[in-house]
Amino acid sequence: MNMKKVCMIAAALLLSATSAFALPYMCFYTAGSDTPAAIGTTGLSIDVNDTELTAANTAGEKLTFPLNTLTAMEFSWDTLSVGALPSAAEPCTVYTLDGLRAGEFTSLEQALAELPAGLYVINTNGKSVKILIGK
Repeated sequence: MNMKKVCMIAAALLLSATSAFALPYMCFYTAGSDTPAAIGTTGLSIDVNDTELTAANTAGEKLTFPLNTLTAMEFSWDTLSVGALPSAAEPCTVYTLDGLRAGEFTSLEQALAELPAGLYVINTNGKSVKILIGK
């Protein structure tokens, strides 16, 4: 197992002791997928062997991932979590978390420059992702 994966898993396990109580979901990202797999954090346990990571909870949910495909893990308020950003050159429509349209932009770069700090949903080419803009 490579050192980066060992460190990522160790950090996630360490965070699970403190963060899992505040955030209801843990999201797992794998290579080749823009959508995370999520599991509830109530009674969450994570087991790692030489080739796989298995997450299970007291609600009976269980997820297993080959370690060589796992790219990231994070705790989240929802199962959508924060996805990969669209191409900076594509036109996009941006919404607030309330569903109000914040604007239409010729590029993600323009949206990032013109929007005030906050959490938004960006829609481009039929895909939506959340983005946090901090200024």
